[in-house]
Amino acid sequence: EYMGILNKKMIWTYAENQSIPVDPLSIKVEPTGNFYSNIAKFCEVAKIRIHPCLKEPEVDNDPLMQAALNPETLEKLEDNKEVSPVEKVVKKEITTLSIFTKRIDKGSIYGLQFAFPLSQIHTLKLSNNGFSYENCEVMIQALAASNISRLFFDWNPIPSPKKKKDSVNESVMPDSVFAKLLENNKLEYLYLRANEIDDEMIPGICEKITAHEKLKCLDLSMNLIKGPGVKQLAMALRANASIELFGLGSMGLTIADLKPLLAEIGKIKLTEEEANSLKEKIKDRDAILEKNKKAKGKKEEPVPKVNDIFQDDQGTCYEVKKKGFRHLNIGLNSLDDAATPELDQLLSRTDSHFIVTVASKMLGKDSCKLLISKYGERAVIQLL
Repeated sequence: EYMGILNKKMIWTYAENQSIPVDPLSIKVEPTGNFYSNIAKFCEVAKIRIHPCLKEPEVDNDPLMQAALNPETLEKLEDNKEVSPVEKVVKKEITTLSIFTKRIDKGSIYGLQFAFPLSQIHTLKLSNNGFSYENCEVMIQALAASNISRLFFDWNPIPSPKKKKDSVNESVMPDSVFAKLLENNKLEYLYLRANEIDDEMIPGICEKITAHEKLKCLDLSMNLIKGPGVKQLAMALRANASIELFGLGSMGLTIADLKPLLAEIGKIKLTEEEANSLKEKIKDRDAILEKNKKAKGKKEEPVPKVNDIFQDDQGTCYEVKKKGFRHLNIGLNSLDDAATPELDQLLSRTDSHFIVTVASKMLGKDSCKLLISKYGERAVIQLL
């Protein structure tokens, strides 16, 4: 009976870990070389239970791990002797952490904040975790201290915070947690699918996209974004030079909604006046680059972002937008045969490395055949 009570006390509960006021700065823990060991040590000192998803995996039923952990292997590891690939399993540190369908309490997030910087984890997959706004803000702090460059934050709709008064007593909406996630300049791949992100949240997100210099992939599929939100995202993509992959799937968007975004991709034909204007901007940009080269330690002048210009054999000039863009996912939207000309133009003005993904119940077979016959694997089309 006593052991039963003791074992029950050792079981993690969300409420218990959430209610304990843990200050991560006050926790003094001697770090180890292992992520799970660091989590365990933090929880021991903080007097909280280890979250089930943060416990070291059991090896009892894993033949590979059993082979790696036999006494002879451990002796070799301690003596730094040559070991086989199987035996090296015990030394391998995890690089990906996945937490699916489990709530994450504040104490455990503080543990992550301690363990992340000491680990080799570069990919974090979170899905359906029931975050509160408060806990999500703590998670953002933990991510800022980490080396994570790939973040999957899916099926985690965060309740919008209440409006607050600013210095002039006007009611303003604080940034959504999704905009705050984009403040992390270490992130290169960010998936924010099925989070009930709507047009009201888009301005804050766009502001962060514009300033982010390392983000390569942003997937906003399965949210609540409509035409006005897409238009704002198109303007943010225009100002961002790093994004190569972008997802806006499964939101019921029409080709009219997506037109502003498509117009920001590929070689866009210019009038003579527009071409001359762009050439002048390029000339001014290049002059600043040369000036900065000669600065020799002095403060450099900000370099304006200007697209390149392309001139064909006939002398027609084009502005090259999103030169490094590689993949646009607009599948499972409301795209019918009226979208075919726009998709045709998009693929015709982009390079061979660019791919567009479309999955639709409304797109006809003839439209699919046309696009696939002209562009092959660059047009990934699925009829539902």
